[in-house]
Amino acid sequence: MLALSLEEEALAREAEVKASQPRAGVCPVQWGSQDVAFRCLDCELDSNCIQCCDCFFKAQHEGHEVAMIRTVGGSCDCGDPSSWAPAGFCPEHCETPERLDNAESLDLLPPALRTRAEALIPELMLQADQRLKPRHGFLRSEAAADQRVREEQASALFALLRRLGEVAFGLRYLVVQELQGERLVNWMKAAVEESSCAEELERFFLLYVQVSPSFKRSFAKTFIRQYEHILEETPRLGSLGVQFFTIPEVALELVAKEDEQIVFKDPDPLRLV
Repeated sequence: MLALSLEEEALAREAEVKASQPRAGVCPVQWGSQDVAFRCLDCELDSNCIQCCDCFFKAQHEGHEVAMIRTVGGSCDCGDPSSWAPAGFCPEHCETPERLDNAESLDLLPPALRTRAEALIPELMLQADQRLKPRHGFLRSEAAADQRVREEQASALFALLRRLGEVAFGLRYLVVQELQGERLVNWMKAAVEESSCAEELERFFLLYVQVSPSFKRSFAKTFIRQYEHILEETPRLGSLGVQFFTIPEVALELVAKEDEQIVFKDPDPLRLV
């Protein structure tokens, strides 16, 4: 009973924080196989764009040509103007304002939660680092049972970090700030390996690419630079390409930026020249 009451208290606090956040940003709903979603031929910007049931029934689609479908994965496009006409957004979602995707978003967190999160999130990500299997080293010969436990722990950490991103803009920002450079590359490598935590890590990436415009861009750049090295031979993470290759302004940034150019065949995949 005590454990249940603590869980209920945690859920109540989570709901309270969620309710305190602005009604903005992209819907964080993700799908598995054979979930129900809706297309709207009047609102979608291409045939890959769909809306979850909750957003669809809250939005204005009267007189539109719509269809109920079964999903094969992916995420809701409500709130993303590059995928869905703003007139078809539900009242809960809209394009993410810049202030909700930068350090200003931290001001929306209760002070005590902000203090705890600023200390806890870096530690959670460090713990995840330690549970990812390196390509070389002594863990290559670890016992199968030990590997299973390590990967289960990694999956739980990625699921927790993904859930934090669904709760508040400031928590998303803290996670994204920690997910840069070498860590991002290493987590990408882990996501394409055959392990029990790869699927949860891919869902984690999808959530943050989906809801954070700034992370969408940094992930896309690293995705391009890493494609030849770790992504070309596997379908994993490939589905995330639709999150940025179909957005003209992001796609153009991937090809060229002022005073710098992304090189596809670069011996140092993190370098811009």
